[in-house]
Amino acid sequence: MQDAPQELLDHIIHFAHDDRSTLCSARLVCHAWNVSARVHVFRRLDLLITETPTPTDSSHIDTDSLMKPNPANPGNIEWGTAKFTRLFQLLHSSPDMAYFVREVIIGNTTQLRPGQWEVYELLFSVILSRLKRVTALYLREVDWCQLSPAFAHSIMGLCQSPNLEHLDVWNCQMPSMEGLLDFLNFSCGLSTLRLSHIRIPIPHDQVSAVMPSSANIGTINKLMQRPRKPLQTLTIESFPLSPIVYAILATTPCSVDVTKLHSLVLNHVNDLPSVRRFLRVAGNSLEYLEMRTASCQSRQLTEHGFINLTLTPRLKGLRLSGLHWTSTIHPADYLQHVFRVGDGSEPSPESHPLECLHIVVNAFKRNTEAFNFSKWRILDDILSGPSFTSLNRVEIFVHVASMRPADVDPTEFIKEFPELHASSKFRVVCC
Repeated sequence: MQDAPQELLDHIIHFAHDDRSTLCSARLVCHAWNVSARVHVFRRLDLLITETPTPTDSSHIDTDSLMKPNPANPGNIEWGTAKFTRLFQLLHSSPDMAYFVREVIIGNTTQLRPGQWEVYELLFSVILSRLKRVTALYLREVDWCQLSPAFAHSIMGLCQSPNLEHLDVWNCQMPSMEGLLDFLNFSCGLSTLRLSHIRIPIPHDQVSAVMPSSANIGTINKLMQRPRKPLQTLTIESFPLSPIVYAILATTPCSVDVTKLHSLVLNHVNDLPSVRRFLRVAGNSLEYLEMRTASCQSRQLTEHGFINLTLTPRLKGLRLSGLHWTSTIHPADYLQHVFRVGDGSEPSPESHPLECLHIVVNAFKRNTEAFNFSKWRILDDILSGPSFTSLNRVEIFVHVASMRPADVDPTEFIKEFPELHASSKFRVVCC
């Protein structure tokens, strides 16, 4: 394959994009193979502080291995900084290597003792300043309150890049809710955003400083006037939704444009009124919605119809999980309101484009109790009606707790979904 076009080699080697041993071997074949393989070898840069030893491979920018502790002194901070110094020297001696980095992971700063994090910040700042084509940034267990202005500016530099498309913030501590929203305002090209388990120690209405000293109001206002790329995928987990809704609905421009949102995942978000307000803004273009929380069975659903498919006229996939089923609580009592409009008395007069429906139920039963299967019939009547002619798959997964899966007979479900079962659209799994 000496005379093979470079584009063909790129396509072939791409099949081994996640096989590091194969990629490292391919780099030794010839110059053309090295050009194709190094794009995948150096794609991911891990700046995670960890004491877990990992195999060392000098051909991969993997700071998990660079952070392997000194066996004689696991707490020696100089051991870790020496390794990151070698990483910086590698980037300095091979400047083109930085252009292959597409994903950056920063985190685990909470594992360091007071005074140790500052030693790493300078190295991380100069390393990040050399990365020009990062498309995905992952922040893991970062205490934003402890970041120095220089390191915060380095992170802001990545966020301001028009190349950044994916931002994932997990288990981080922010100084305030306003600080988080202003941080998001630095990103104008995001297509995917995930906010998960973010901790805010101080109530947001009691904090005046919302950003490190590297940012100011003029900078933020200038950034917010830049053209924004509509967000495609949004995931919010164990995080209050109401401040995000307020930021989107406020008169001040916000960097998070959800008007063209295609996928929305809400896990353990219990504020149903905020969910409804959010869907009024983002639901028009939504094609996939996933909600995981027992609050789907809140009385608000029954009394006010906070969540129903009229808010999502283009929805094709829906997944509802975390629903409870006991002798006194039945998921169908609440799910029927999701597929009705108005006060819940009538089905939708127009056909909805919903194609796939997944329902995950947690069943709890005592020895003397019995499940009520007959209430499931109302869902069969609604979903098999003219309002859901596009529906081609309905799956119900029943997770059995405190008993054997055999105690929930799948044939009992099938009896209550005669129309869907007859059309081969229905499937139930008990596990």
